[in-house]
Amino acid sequence: LKHVEIDDDIKDYVLGNIGTWSSQGNLNLTAGQTYNHADRLRLINNTTVNDGAVLAVNGNTGSGFGGGAAPPDGSLFKASGFFGCIPTDVTVRDGGEFKIGSISSERRGEAVFYEGSTVEIETGGKLTVAEGSSLIIEDGATLFLNLNATANVKGNGRIEIREGGTLILSNPTLDLEAVNSVVEIHDGATVRLFGGDLNVPSFHTPGIGKVVLYDGYNLQLLAFATALHLDGAVIELKSNAEIILPPGKDLTLRATTVLYGAGAKIKTEEGEVRVALSQLVSEDGAAYGVQVDNPSFFSVSGSMVRGLTTGFEINNVGFGVSCSFLNTRFLENAYGVRVNRAMSKISFAQCRFDTHRGAAAYFAETQDMVVFNDCNINGDRANVLHNLDNLSDAGNNNGIQLLNSVNLTLKATEIQHCNLGINGILDAAAGNLSDLDVHAQNENNIVLTDGTALRNNTADV
Repeated sequence: LKHVEIDDDIKDYVLGNIGTWSSQGNLNLTAGQTYNHADRLRLINNTTVNDGAVLAVNGNTGSGFGGGAAPPDGSLFKASGFFGCIPTDVTVRDGGEFKIGSISSERRGEAVFYEGSTVEIETGGKLTVAEGSSLIIEDGATLFLNLNATANVKGNGRIEIREGGTLILSNPTLDLEAVNSVVEIHDGATVRLFGGDLNVPSFHTPGIGKVVLYDGYNLQLLAFATALHLDGAVIELKSNAEIILPPGKDLTLRATTVLYGAGAKIKTEEGEVRVALSQLVSEDGAAYGVQVDNPSFFSVSGSMVRGLTTGFEINNVGFGVSCSFLNTRFLENAYGVRVNRAMSKISFAQCRFDTHRGAAAYFAETQDMVVFNDCNINGDRANVLHNLDNLSDAGNNNGIQLLNSVNLTLKATEIQHCNLGINGILDAAAGNLSDLDVHAQNENNIVLTDGTALRNNTADV
């Protein structure tokens, strides 16, 4: 061949592998064996890691099967699967481990896999990404974490799924050990979720690191999967990133924190929604927590919602559907909760709404029954109007807003420091009282009982 051109995309790869030693061809590692990619062993061949065996990148031992030079402490070593027409498959079986980097000697490793390559951690297998190390899945490559497989990411370690790469999860454990342990899903990457024994895709994350989802990634729940269950996870949704479930799929957030960028949201329809012991937080403010249409069940308990345009938006609650909020705090949201058209009771118990930075703690449209029991709604004390001469301002800093026909009961509940404690004025934003306002006042039924108090508002009702 003459005049072969090496472009920028593969220049570093080719130069880095000049003089590379062969890695003994395909490997089948058995109990007690460790094969370490270090020194000049940059190419990862097809490898099966059986029970008791370890495949390493810049690990503790000498290179290869231990006979080569040991990598220096604090070093960074990069290895990769084959680039081009010969893909690499790494399979880690029950009891085996694929280990990138070394904690004890602060050696860092980077493993990169290209088009056609697959890294599969089978049930009982383990993937470990040490401090400062990384696993990178490039365009056309796949990382598959099976049921009860474990991926352990140490401090400042990361698993990165780049554009065109695929992450398949079938109920593994993602142990993101430190605050800066990260799994990144980039624009154009795909996440496929399989169910386990109950066809409920989930992943348990016992650590404190996070999964970062970028706008434009692709989420796929396979047809037989009935729900998405996030347990102990920290999910960061970058600007405009979304988790959207297909119709009829259930959503559970348990002990999970979701960090929202501008325009981010979680959306589902026609399924069950359960949120417990979780936090939904936005520092930007222009984000939506959970939007659900026509739920078959809805429950929030022991959670905190802060800084969102709308914490929860629920549309079209059918007859006989349970919809409840228990012991949950809403802080600095434009709307804590919006419910549009409900034929069943919406209940709040022991909930607290503080300093909603805009419209209202709760917005209700056409609802058979809304009950607040032992709740506190505290408006923005600093921005309470001295009078209601300017009705255009009365549409903000409200306790509860009612639209059309709503039956509202407050039991042992307090509303204070709002422009309007309970606002049944439809046209406040336009600055005038219309015929619709009278219509609203006639059709809204409000019952205050069991020591309910409305105080320190410009107008209580």
